[in-house]
Order: sequence, then C-alpha cells, then structure tokens
Amino acid sequence: MRMTKRNLMLTVWVLVIMNLAAALWLVTGLVNRDGKFRFFESDSVQLADTVVDLSTPDRFTMITNYAYHVSDRPNGERYTCITFVRAKWPESVNGDTGVGELKSAILAKMFGTPYTDIKVALDTVLAHPQFNVPVASFRRVDERPVSIGDLGAEHYYRCFPFAAGDRLLEYKVVRNDFDGRHATHRAGFVHYDRLRRQVITPDMVFDLNAQDKITALINERIAYFVEHDHLSLTPAHTIPQEFYIGGSAIIFVYPEGAIAPPEDGVIEIKVTYDRLNPYLSTYYKNLLNANDHFKQLPDLPL
Repeated sequence: MRMTKRNLMLTVWVLVIMNLAAALWLVTGLVNRDGKFRFFESDSVQLADTVVDLSTPDRFTMITNYAYHVSDRPNGERYTCITFVRAKWPESVNGDTGVGELKSAILAKMFGTPYTDIKVALDTVLAHPQFNVPVASFRRVDERPVSIGDLGAEHYYRCFPFAAGDRLLEYKVVRNDFDGRHATHRAGFVHYDRLRRQVITPDMVFDLNAQDKITALINERIAYFVEHDHLSLTPAHTIPQEFYIGGSAIIFVYPEGAIAPPEDGVIEIKVTYDRLNPYLSTYYKNLLNANDHFKQLPDLPL
C-alpha cells in the first residue's frame, strides 16, 4: 500500500507520542512523591524508586522468648521472677537489609542499653533476672512459677511496627512491670526515615528553640480536658521524649505520674498539625508531605 504524506505524518506523531510516554515513565521512577527530582542529588535513583512504588514489602521475624527464675530463702520463702519478650523484629525495610541503626534504637528503648544484636540482648536480659528484692542467689526453672503477691516480680517486653507510610516507619516499644505491689506501664516510639535510612530524633522533628510554645499548645489541650472532662491533669513543663504521629496530629505521650496521678497510667495529648506547623522542622514537614498511604498497624499481643 502506498504511504501518503498524511499517513506518514500520522506515523511520525505516533512514534513521537510513544517516545514521550516512555520518557515520562522513566522520569516518574526518578521523582519522589515530594516532587523533587533525585537524579542529580545525593539520594540514589534506587532509593527514590523504592519509596515511590513500594514494590518491595517490609519483612519482619516474630521472636518470642522468656525465662523463669526463683530464689529460695532459708525460711522457706521463694521469690520469683518472670520475664517475657515478644517482638516483630525488622529484617528489611523497603528491601533494604541495612537497618542496624533501627534495630539498635529499638533495643535501646526496650532494655535501656544500646545493644547491637537482638540475640545478645535476649541472652543478657533473660540470663539476669530482675527480682523485686535483693537476692544472693537464684536459679532458672523450666516451668512458670506461681507469682504470689510481693514475692513475685514480672516483666513483659514487646516491640512491633506501629504505623507505616511511604516515607515513615514507626515502631512501638511497650514494657509492663509488676514489682509485687504495683503494676507499671511504659511506651516508647522509634521513628525511621525509609528514604534516608536513619532514625529520626526529636530535634529532627521540632524546633527545640520553640519548646515553650509547643508546651503551651499541649497545655491548652490539658486545660480543655480538665474543664470539660474533669480529668485530674496538671500542666506540662516540657514536651515529652515520646510521641507518635497520626493522620492529622502528633500525639505526645507522657509517662505515668508526669501530668496525672500514677494510677491513671500513660497520658496521651493530641495536637493537630495546623497548630504545630510553625514549630516543625523543614525536614519533618517534607517527610510528612511525602508520607502517602499512611496507616496504623495492628497491636502485637503477648
């Protein structure tokens, strides 16, 4: 069939459109959701791709371990210590297995010591019981002992991914203790930047020069709860170390006894982003803008 000039022009335009589509597909893979072109920046193309399409899911390993210890007294009394650890442990984030900084931060929150390896941490914690009384000697037993009143101490540790988005992964670390008379509960959070592969510290989130202004916003919420819900809360003196993000707010987590009677437990105060925006760092604002598909994840029970 003879190709007319009109058919030739149509063919050329089809080829041009196909080439433009291919180029657009290529560029799309090099642009993050924040609209910034990464090809000539320090962030690699591969990093941008993993954040954009989330084609590689996170991988976690379930870890459950425990230890029972007893200390026998000459008068026949037996002190007991029960320790449980359960963790949904990170093996890779967006296909990246180099998450040692994340693991160390989680272990530091769980056990108060910056271990670099979960096995070392478990071996240490489970081998040295935390009795609620001074003990001269103790031994490990196979069966769970009966914890009776002030003769028994119990410790439960949990960690698990708490929330996730295209840019942010949040871990929750929970510790419950019973000293024979009182039960205590602690909650901590580890924030991880998927793109930069780094743990996010409070000074990377807030303008710490504006702590007084942030605290004032928190106290506005506290005053509201006192007036309208008649809660026994006292004003906060500073922002807490622990917090987590929601879909539209940051939730500040105060430990037991900080702004309420200890028996009221951990207190959470929510402050919306529109109020906090002037006091958030540019880095964190950009992170939130690129954190599509954010969702809360299910709790990890004991």
